[in-house]
Amino acid sequence: MRKKVKGMFFLGILAESMLMLAGCGLFPKEEELVKTPIIEAYQQEEFRMAEVKRGELKHYETIDAVVQTVGEKNLSFPFDNMSYEGIYVKTGDTVKQDQLLAQLNPGNRRDQVGDSGQLELRAPFDGVVVYARELENKEKSVSGQVVLIVNQSDTFIISIFTPYWKKFEIGGKYMFRYGGQDYQMTAVDAEQIGLSPAERPDNDQDPSRVYFTVHAPGLLLRSGQIGSVTILVEEKEDALYIPSYAVNLINDEEIVYVENAEGIRSTKKVKTGMWANDNVEILEGLSEGDKVILE
Repeated sequence: MRKKVKGMFFLGILAESMLMLAGCGLFPKEEELVKTPIIEAYQQEEFRMAEVKRGELKHYETIDAVVQTVGEKNLSFPFDNMSYEGIYVKTGDTVKQDQLLAQLNPGNRRDQVGDSGQLELRAPFDGVVVYARELENKEKSVSGQVVLIVNQSDTFIISIFTPYWKKFEIGGKYMFRYGGQDYQMTAVDAEQIGLSPAERPDNDQDPSRVYFTVHAPGLLLRSGQIGSVTILVEEKEDALYIPSYAVNLINDEEIVYVENAEGIRSTKKVKTGMWANDNVEILEGLSEGDKVILE
């Protein structure tokens, strides 16, 4: 019995000693492997690329074009707060000179009207109605308020102010865009339409005014309305080009971003030529088939 107790005591001392040695670091710990960080596919930088292409480049410019009508006449009544007898025409109607177009009903105020003709609006000439007021329920007249606009002609004068004035030739045919539709117009000399000659600047790069006429029956325009004219300013064949927004200006140098052999974005100097709206010509720094990063 004594031997058994001594044996158990020895085992207890041995176990306690091993724990103490382990705590003191005298027994070697199991070696831990260094883990290599894993880069998931979604963590890798991806670039949106564009290929350097070769082909035809065209530079277009769109310019505001202002309408000036021929023989436009605004018609209004000189009285306030009178009921309308009626407006007898609508926008787009063709009218004859002296045709009754609109009329007021003076009611019990007839004695305040010196000339009964002031209660009527008549066509001042043969022409077309380009604006007719749409009356609301029981609407009353307002002195000087435009009720009708009549144009004497369906030929309109169009003018633009542009540094590309030399691109237009007198007698040349061009397109006037208004309301989503295109109408053919002709470039004219200012004196042909009764206007003073346009002054031409000494510097060809400075803007000047150009005039056109457009004959478009059914086109209802008023002075001051604005359409547009698009012209081809410059074109090149067999040009090397990339999207224009891929070129950046840094420290007065034109650069593009490219992907190097390690898949890292880096910069590259380029020299550009003609800027053609969404594209730009590349003169130096890139070759056909190269790829650039789009920002």
